Amino acid sequence: MSTFSTCTSSTRPASPANGDVLFETDTKNVILWDGSNWRGYNNDGVSVPPISNTRSLFVDGTDDHAEVTGSAEIQISYPLTISAWIYPTLNAATGNSRTIISWGSALAGQGRFLQLVDSSNKLGFGTYQSQLTSSNALSLNNWYHVAATVTTGSTKLYVNGSLDTTGSNTLNSFTYTKTHVGELYYSSTTAARHFAGNIDELALYNSVLTDAEIAQVYNSGNPIDLNSNAGSYSSASNLKAWWRMGDGTEAGAGSTIYDMSTNDSNSDDLTIIQGSMTTSPTAP
Repeated sequence: MSTFSTCTSSTRPASPANGDVLFETDTKNVILWDGSNWRGYNNDGVSVPPISNTRSLFVDGTDDHAEVTGSAEIQISYPLTISAWIYPTLNAATGNSRTIISWGSALAGQGRFLQLVDSSNKLGFGTYQSQLTSSNALSLNNWYHVAATVTTGSTKLYVNGSLDTTGSNTLNSFTYTKTHVGELYYSSTTAARHFAGNIDELALYNSVLTDAEIAQVYNSGNPIDLNSNAGSYSSASNLKAWWRMGDGTEAGAGSTIYDMSTNDSNSDDLTIIQGSMTTSPTAP
């Protein structure tokens, strides 16, 4: 059995021969010298056994949503990671958006929301003061894993386990209110910009997951158990909420979606105001 020679990203051979193939021990990537340049072949991470997943939350884009009241621990300012699987079925109108999750208030820098922006259907994370939008658009009627990591001054957006874009942000403190899933929360009486489609495996962390961890959570399109560290994923202890949208204790019945995070002392269950847990389309 043959094996690759090894190097690191900073110790690549100075005079390689055409066709040389090496394994980089620091990046875990395979590189090939084509006679002029090194060609990199990124690794897909360690394959972790997927968790059983058959249901998701369907919201209609008009008034459907779910919410949880007043838990400061999940209304995280920063550092923050949001992770979710989404299946969008309608674009927003120009100048509008379709919100996956939101909390905070509609004042400068005091909101936190993840959404699909305008008719372009690009992923966006905003604070009511600044918003970062992905380079790539998401197609309708397809499952995507999306994530945002947020720390002071910097936001990263990921689609299907890969970093899409990085940008700056403005983060101010805010008063804890409600966390809304499927709509943008403005005040105690006003909400809008409703998501249309399915939302699944929605998770919040009070830490910034690394690029490798985001890729592992995506797991080549197969959701994993977020309560257990595995492969490149090592942030289970920072998981503050994990809503499985029908695959948790609720088992697809009733109007409560249970918080399935087990490494946290509080349970932050969602109440479905409108919408339903469904098995169609097939959950990721």
